[in-house]
Amino acid sequence: MFLFNQVDLAEALGQQAPVAYFEGKSKGLILSATNQRTLARLFGDDMNACVGKTVTLEAVEVTVAGVKRYPIRIKAAQIQEATAGKTAAA
Repeated sequence: MFLFNQVDLAEALGQQAPVAYFEGKSKGLILSATNQRTLARLFGDDMNACVGKTVTLEAVEVTVAGVKRYPIRIKAAQIQEATAGKTAAA
């Protein structure tokens, strides 16, 4: 899981694009339209609302023009309960 540290606009491929930075990581993730929609669904329309929130990153296989690609997709963080796997006392 990754904790959002900040979201900034940066120059990417000749355009301004939002870039997410995560705690403990030096490189940012340019937010694709797909990832921007996911963040809006999870945390609302304000990109800065995700700062301090935790997400999961996953490389998903997609085929583009007959070529397999593995873009990084943002997913909701799965909360692991401390009691998972334990049985209740009778």
